[in-house]
Amino acid sequence: MPQSGSETKQKPPTPRWVKIFAWIAIAVMAVLVILSMFSGTEHGPGLHGGGLDQVLVATC
Repeated sequence: MPQSGSETKQKPPTPRWVKIFAWIAIAVMAVLVILSMFSGTEHGPGLHGGGLDQVLVATC
């Protein structure tokens, strides 16, 4: 049977240190996203494995 509203247990509130840690983590992630968007470095397939000329030389 359902209990009356005064007898139901409520969850304890979130500790302050958890809230502070979460806000710091969100701020750090936001800064990293902004830096990656505006860092000015070019990113593409050639950055990771070299260009097509390196593949052709290696296979000859």
